[in-house]
Amino acid sequence: MKQSLGLVSLVVRDYDEAIAFFVGTLGFRLVEDTYVPEQAKRWVVVAPPGATGCQLLLARASTPEQEPRIGDQTGGRVGWFLHTDDFWRDYADYRAKGVVFVREPKQQPYGTVAVFRDLYGNLWDLVEPTAVADDPVVAIGHVVLPTDRMADTCQFLRALGMRSVFAGAEVAVFELRGGTHVLAMRRDTVVAGDAPFDLMVDDLSAMHRRLTDLGLAPSPIEPRPAIDHEVFTVREPAGHLLTIFSSHATDGPG
Repeated sequence: MKQSLGLVSLVVRDYDEAIAFFVGTLGFRLVEDTYVPEQAKRWVVVAPPGATGCQLLLARASTPEQEPRIGDQTGGRVGWFLHTDDFWRDYADYRAKGVVFVREPKQQPYGTVAVFRDLYGNLWDLVEPTAVADDPVVAIGHVVLPTDRMADTCQFLRALGMRSVFAGAEVAVFELRGGTHVLAMRRDTVVAGDAPFDLMVDDLSAMHRRLTDLGLAPSPIEPRPAIDHEVFTVREPAGHLLTIFSSHATDGPG
């Protein structure tokens, strides 16, 4: 089993003033702003820069019972915890933009932290977690997949579950979990071979079924006990053979 929190709601008075604060002041990214006519509301989702996990739903109070909760969802307790990779950068930036901190920075065993109020008075922790000594300090940023069939390759990458970041005639950018970007680069000719990267998914069987349903003819799933994974391959439109492994978050190997 694999579960995760997708959205956390914040009750707001007005969508646009909340967007102005979270996007304009805190630097969050506006993920979605869609009108829902049958409920006469907007579905507004924002996320911190670089975040790949839980996102924040800005939910406008729509009843008299909800309105008193604006700014007081947690009864005065800190209700949200904003992690950062550079506390002092964000602390200085927020203060310069008028964000009010109600508790000054402190060094705690878990990291550097200060408490600020959002535009409605809700309390937030700004936290730079203490790095674990053996945590890697680098990650793969970009990998390149050359293709002479740009549209088909982009459709394939989306089918794998990658998030489209940028789509251009010469290059398209897709984001994986963890933030690595795959760059689909247009080439006049491509020499097919093994893809320059492999993938890992939590539910290998579900991915195999998805690709089979799309008519992409993945190879059968095979156990690889020597490396404690299961694996299959699939050929993307430009001819590269992509290997997809099970992760250790599944109920299978590992």
